[in-house]
Amino acid sequence: MSRTAVVHDYNHPQPGATSTLTLDEKVTREIINNGIERPKGYTVSFHANPEVEKMHFGPKHPMKPWRLTLTNKLVLAYGMHEAMDLYIPRPADYYEMIEYHKDEYIHFLRTITPKQRLEPDANNLWPYNMGDDCPVFDGLYEYCSLYSGASLDAARKVTNKQSDIAINWSGGLHHAKKAEASGFCYINDIVLAILQLLRYHPRVLYIDLDVHHGDGVEQAFWSTDRVMTLSLHKYDKFQFFPGTGGSDDTGPLNNANPGAHHSLNVPLQDGINDESYVQLFKDVMDPCISIYQPTAIVIQCGGDSLGGDRLGCFNLNIRAHGACVEYTKKLGLPMLVLGGGGYTPRNVARLWAHETSVCIGTELHSSLPSHTPFIEHFAPNKTLYPELGQSGRYDNKNSDKYLRDIVTNIREQLRYVEGSPSVQLQHIPPDLGALREELEQEIEEAKEANDHGRRRKERGMGARGESSKMADVQKEVVDSKVDSKPSSESENYPEKTASPASDEELKEDEEIEHLNYPDPWKFEKFFLGGYSQGRMLKFKKPKTMYKAINLFAGIAIMFYGYDQGVMSQVNLNPHYQELMGIAPIEGNSRNVAALGGIVAVYYGGTLIGALIAGSLADRMGRIKAVVFGALWALLGAVLQASAYNITWMCCARVIAGVGVGAIDCVIPVWSAEVSSHSARGAFLAIEFFMNIGGLALAYWIEFFAYLDPNHEMAWRTPLALQIVFIVIIGFGINFFPESPRWLMKMGREEEARNVLKATREADVEYELKGIKKVVKYELETSGANHYAAMLFPKDKYSRQLRWRVVLAVWLQIMQELVGIGVITVYAVDLFQDAGFGLTLSKLLAGFNNISYMFSVIFAVITLDRYGRRATMVWGAVAMAFELLIAGILDKYAQIKGPSQRSFGAGVATLTFLYTATFGATWLTTPWLYPTEIFPLNVRAKGGAWSVVGWSIGNGIITMITPFLFQAISYGTLLLLFGLNIFCIPFVILIYPETAGRSLEQMDTFFEHGGSWNVFKASHSIRDKGIDDWRWTKKMKAEEHEELEKGRRMSTAVRSPEEDEKDAKMSWTKRPLYTFRRKGSNAGIM
Repeated sequence: MSRTAVVHDYNHPQPGATSTLTLDEKVTREIINNGIERPKGYTVSFHANPEVEKMHFGPKHPMKPWRLTLTNKLVLAYGMHEAMDLYIPRPADYYEMIEYHKDEYIHFLRTITPKQRLEPDANNLWPYNMGDDCPVFDGLYEYCSLYSGASLDAARKVTNKQSDIAINWSGGLHHAKKAEASGFCYINDIVLAILQLLRYHPRVLYIDLDVHHGDGVEQAFWSTDRVMTLSLHKYDKFQFFPGTGGSDDTGPLNNANPGAHHSLNVPLQDGINDESYVQLFKDVMDPCISIYQPTAIVIQCGGDSLGGDRLGCFNLNIRAHGACVEYTKKLGLPMLVLGGGGYTPRNVARLWAHETSVCIGTELHSSLPSHTPFIEHFAPNKTLYPELGQSGRYDNKNSDKYLRDIVTNIREQLRYVEGSPSVQLQHIPPDLGALREELEQEIEEAKEANDHGRRRKERGMGARGESSKMADVQKEVVDSKVDSKPSSESENYPEKTASPASDEELKEDEEIEHLNYPDPWKFEKFFLGGYSQGRMLKFKKPKTMYKAINLFAGIAIMFYGYDQGVMSQVNLNPHYQELMGIAPIEGNSRNVAALGGIVAVYYGGTLIGALIAGSLADRMGRIKAVVFGALWALLGAVLQASAYNITWMCCARVIAGVGVGAIDCVIPVWSAEVSSHSARGAFLAIEFFMNIGGLALAYWIEFFAYLDPNHEMAWRTPLALQIVFIVIIGFGINFFPESPRWLMKMGREEEARNVLKATREADVEYELKGIKKVVKYELETSGANHYAAMLFPKDKYSRQLRWRVVLAVWLQIMQELVGIGVITVYAVDLFQDAGFGLTLSKLLAGFNNISYMFSVIFAVITLDRYGRRATMVWGAVAMAFELLIAGILDKYAQIKGPSQRSFGAGVATLTFLYTATFGATWLTTPWLYPTEIFPLNVRAKGGAWSVVGWSIGNGIITMITPFLFQAISYGTLLLLFGLNIFCIPFVILIYPETAGRSLEQMDTFFEHGGSWNVFKASHSIRDKGIDDWRWTKKMKAEEHEELEKGRRMSTAVRSPEEDEKDAKMSWTKRPLYTFRRKGSNAGIM
């Protein structure tokens, strides 16, 4: 009989009228009538997440998760919840599921959507066996994580001895394979739960009572003797799914394989009745227990073996099925009880309610309580034990001889099992140990309250859409949200465990679930724009969203470059000079100062704008802060393009600076927070390619405009074109995702999760948890997130912030000290001093900007591949060498003679090399670095401090450069050579390496370093037992994966060979090795 042949429409039950009697009266009566009380001598726990009940496979699919609703309502109506510990388990995370399943399969489940299934080229469904049996539906990944998380939670309770019997009726999906779905099953929660049990129990017996063979579980443990599988099922190799589980399927054929004879199958024919089934179960169980001697049992209670099931073919009644569970319970072994198949929801609910009563040791009366929700769905008899075995659908084809042969075959197979396997038990990790004292106390209080009738509150029993008593009771005892990471790459069972979590870590995990988030800023509503999840752009793949964000941020940074470069030729326009009253420039110190002042005053505005926007971005979000900056920049652009005197222009420059400073402060922070830790450098480098593109664009627009005889439009037009960029930025930012870190800080966790899902390819839960931990810490220290507190600290945390401010501001100042502002803004003057004419000097300056733009592409490689420190150190070394040679050549290029042009060409060449080197090394790092070192609650303010440093450096350099060229000429380049050398020790000594580290990991350095010297700080961190202590070096991808999986970093300790080499090394005897070793330790080689 084909499974899909019986798939037909199934009507979802509708809630009817409910009684007005109080829940207190109804449940109390049932508890008394049924004699329900907590079991004596053992503990039963019930694990159910109400969210799994809401899932829907489709109107014509036989799998109905709503059967769990009926089950839970029956458990509640009879009052059985009073006899158990109730838990709402957390969903399984990505890493827990890949402990058995393949990574690419879990990624597929996480990313596939129903819409993708309907696409013509949806061939990616076939490798994973998705189709009619295993459809793609809304919430598929959530469904998998919910039922798997419940089974894992139940297994943990059994393992840590908090429960003797743990029940999860949403689990038991036994067909799922390692890398594909099968038979309505996507994730094999049974395998995951058994792997959890194997951490402590040496031998686990798996019993499958489903009408279909438990092929997925058998396959998973095919080659191990630590798990024995026993499956009682209908068998027909060609006509009944899955066509496996014959009597000769006993495990690997090679007897040397540990799993040989550990797969026991009981293949049955149609129509087996109660008496035969129960006796057969006992006959095969007895030898299994006596010979294998399991220390724990997992039993799958599929309801499709009942008579009358839509997909079943047996004639079993509810009590017979429950008799198998009761027989197993009497063995006195720790037991995990799971659901499974069952496609007539009312009968499945009856069965699981009955078997719940078996677990707690209570006999229920047959008549369903009158107050049971959806009781009309159990019509016409409304009984717990209807007659199912006399449906007449199937004749019993299982003769007594056939059943005796099965028992004989099972006993014969067990002869080859040479006693119970002896294994080396693992130490049980703390995350599976006893609960914390406060949770234990909470459970005891709940138990005590049960005895005194604490929960006898008057509450109406509503329909499904109303408040559920079951959910209320479950929430009274909240499960410890243990975050187990994969302990093995083994397909069958773990060889080693993850690093044990400390009690402090467990306590922190619990605390981050109950944070006091700040209220929205009361003035936020007066600011335009903002993030909306409904308005956010939607893409099929996170990579597309990533590219869109990158492109948009690049446009914003391009505007910054355009705005910075637009004045380079405006300053040379004679009409502009005359209108501003600063002509002539040559030989007039007052006009030289005024020219530099008009350029420099802009950076005063950027300083103010950055400080304002930094505060606003933390209060009302990154997107609103960008819109705020765009409005100021728009006003400034209009005023600049229409200026008629120097006062007007200076005011316009300040206003424009406020807007650009705000945008420039927030955009790098925003882009870093929405990108992953492994690609932030490349992300920002691409943006700054656009930045220099903007500078080059402004230059060439002005160059060609200068050829127009109308010199007034030649400088007004480029200034007015800023408006195009501003409109795109201010309007477009509203369609992009907000920073997930800011959303989490404001308590908008689900929105933060959605943003991460939209921008990340891998599972987001690990990163989300890290963000929540940092949010907790930073909310506790929120009093230190003001500008004044960051400069004048009163506690340890504030002192950490001050040090970060110093690093950010000084790095930006150093970026200007190495000379880029001199070269780009006054490039035409530099080339003229080298002997070139005005027109040729302008062309050279323009082509220099183009080479500068393309050099930024190399930063995509250098920043994330070699790290921030190495990039800046070797960049400064190269630039110093180029400036030294250029300064010497420039001296001779200014002397009239036959060699002047040759020396001038040398200066031009080295100038091109200098700007290219700067673009590949120093351009992006000072902007990226502040976004990486500041904690979440002041990250935008940290970006503001960065812009403050940039404004100070730019303002000073642009103000004094005209005087430098007039006073010392070629000596300006030699001065810049000395400043590059001056900056190198600062980079080596005080700047920790951030490449490869998440934004949350950076807090470790500042919290535990205790020194401004990065080498001493690294040793201090190492002495505190922290794995990630090499803060002079980049963290590699494999090291980050080890930390994410809870393992010890392979590079956390030095090898004996390294120590021996270091002890012997000498500058005189081994100079090359010593130089390379020192350079490697410093992170610059």
